Amino acid sequence: MNTADEFFHEPTEEEYWSESHYLDAVDRDNDVAFHTRIGFYPNRNTANVFAYLIVDEDIYWLRDESVAPSDTHGLVAETDGWKFRMLPVEPPHEWRVVVEGEAKTASIDDTEAVLEGRGETTEMEVELRSKSRHDPFYYSDGETFPLSDDADRYEVATRVEGTVKVEGGDNGRDFAGVGERDHSWGRRKWAGDAEWLWISGGFDDGTAFNHLSFWLADYPEQRMVNGFWYDGEETYPLTDAELDEKPSFGAETTRGWMHEGTPPEIELALEWEGGSTAVEVEPTATTPLDWIDENRGQRAVLNRSVSRQKRETGAEGAGFLENMCQLGRDDED
Repeated sequence: MNTADEFFHEPTEEEYWSESHYLDAVDRDNDVAFHTRIGFYPNRNTANVFAYLIVDEDIYWLRDESVAPSDTHGLVAETDGWKFRMLPVEPPHEWRVVVEGEAKTASIDDTEAVLEGRGETTEMEVELRSKSRHDPFYYSDGETFPLSDDADRYEVATRVEGTVKVEGGDNGRDFAGVGERDHSWGRRKWAGDAEWLWISGGFDDGTAFNHLSFWLADYPEQRMVNGFWYDGEETYPLTDAELDEKPSFGAETTRGWMHEGTPPEIELALEWEGGSTAVEVEPTATTPLDWIDENRGQRAVLNRSVSRQKRETGAEGAGFLENMCQLGRDDED
C-alpha cells in the first residue's frame, strides 16, 4: 500500500470533505460486538466520534457529533466524559483502539432508545488490537484503484483481540474475533442522494469479504458493486454481486428496522475472477444513527447491525453491515 495513506490527507475546499478511521469486531464465542469511528470535517471545524459495544442483550454507546478540534490530537479525542484512542502500533498491519468513560446503555430490543440517545448512564472500557489479515484493499467510484491517486478509501479484514468491561458487569471479558478496518477521505455528506448496503464478514474456514452495493435513492434498481473476497491467502476484487433482501431496502424497511429492530432477510451471491460464493446474512442487534439536513428537508438513517453469516459450504461467520436510507425531514415517528 501507499504508506502515506496511513496519515492525514490534504482536504479540498468542499464543506463536507471528511477523513475518518473505522473499526468493527465480532466475537461470536463471547457474544460481544463492537464498532467505532472517528471522523474529521476540517472545513466545518469539527470532529465526531462514536463507539457502540454490544454485550449479551445490552448496547453501550457514546456518540458525539460535535467534538471541538481543541479536544483532539491526531486520532486521540478526549472530553470531560470520555477518552478515545486509535493508534497505529505497526502500520498498516496493527492498530490499537481504546475507548473509556461515560456511556449510555439500553437493551438491544430498545432500538428507539439507541436512535434517540436515551438510556441509563454507565461506564464502559474497551481496549482492542486489530491485526490485518492482508494488505489494504483500495476502492473508489465502482473501480479498484491499487495505489491510484483516485483512491479515497481502503478496507482490510482483521483479527481482533482485547478486553471489554462495563459498569456492573464482571471484571472484564476477553475478546477474540474477526473484524474490518477502514480509512476513508473525501466528500462524506450523509443526508444526500445516496443509499447503500455495506457489509463485511469473516468465516471459520479462514475466508473473509467486504461488499458494497451503492445506488441513488431515486434509482434503487441500479446498483453499483464494489469490494473484495479474501480466500485466506489473497484478496480478489469482486466482479459482480447479487443482493437479495426481503423486504426490499427503502423507507418502510428502514422504519421497521430502526424503531422495532426488525431487519430484512439478506442473501448475497458474490463473484470474483476464479470463484464465487453465496452468503446468508442474519442481522441481529442494530445501532441506528441519523442525520438531519434542515436545508434539504431530509433525514438520513443508517442501520448498522451485527450479523450472523453462513456460506453455502456450511462455514459459519459473523460481521457488521450498514444500510443507508434517505427519508423526509418530518419522518421522525
